[in-house]
Amino acid sequence: MEITLSILLRNTGTLKFITEALKILPASVDRIKLICGKNTEGDTPLHMAAKLQTKEIAEHLISSYEDLCVVDDAEQEITLLWRVHNNQGNAPLHVALMNGGKSIQVAFYLFCVGPEVAACTNHRNETPLHLAVMYDNQGAKMSTINMINKLNGQGASLTFMKNLFEEDSLSLIKFLLEENSTVCCFHDANGMTPLLRATINSYLPVVEAIISSCRESIEICDFKGRNILHHIKFSSFIKANKFLRISGVSVLLDQQDDDGNTPVHIAAQNHDFGMIKAMIESNDNFAIKNNEGISAASIIQSDSNFSTT
Repeated sequence: MEITLSILLRNTGTLKFITEALKILPASVDRIKLICGKNTEGDTPLHMAAKLQTKEIAEHLISSYEDLCVVDDAEQEITLLWRVHNNQGNAPLHVALMNGGKSIQVAFYLFCVGPEVAACTNHRNETPLHLAVMYDNQGAKMSTINMINKLNGQGASLTFMKNLFEEDSLSLIKFLLEENSTVCCFHDANGMTPLLRATINSYLPVVEAIISSCRESIEICDFKGRNILHHIKFSSFIKANKFLRISGVSVLLDQQDDDGNTPVHIAAQNHDFGMIKAMIESNDNFAIKNNEGISAASIIQSDSNFSTT
């Protein structure tokens, strides 16, 4: 098996090792081959730097590669490291976003080097924005807090440790939106747009940032006909009421998915009391029946959880 820099990086992962490894090879062509080499997963050393959450290694790899590729022949085509995809179709920026935490610093750097990658999709048709939203630190924080609250309610005693890169995560999402907002309308392999994914996490700053950048994304449903109101959940009536007042959102209230369920059907099934109260104030139609002939009103009337609220 050919030993590549990617394989060695997995075992060492230090900038000093990279520097020394490149010095050993006297010929430029051999150094370039080492920097561009792939492992069995198709990862280059730059992919590995993203996985290792090490911005310094990513910077050194790209700067070294660019220095080595300075040639007199202007027509010679140079492979751009940050555009190379692995076996899953992920560019290094995709990989950095999937790792979260400190990798957000690597993602910021890679985005600045090659902002055009913001429009690239992997084999699951995910753009960097899909992944930035899916692995967003704040969204992950909220999901973790919700899980901790549920476990604490069952007798556990857990606390949440703050992630130092939460604000960086939101900033990067805004940069991606500024670079290419059209990807807000792209479906991934599961039928989810970045906005639909953001609503699942219910992290409103990301949701609002996407809507502000691309109003058209509000109207796009997933492959089961569900819009953003079918997916989103709120911790309070105030947040739900505020969200429903966003221009273009209220028209989705009576929209039915492939099963005939409106967002209020889903809110009733999920016991989302704040959302239901906000929908009442928005004059939503609780009488619409789904494919089984059941209305949201009948769900609420037959559920004992609602009679005590």
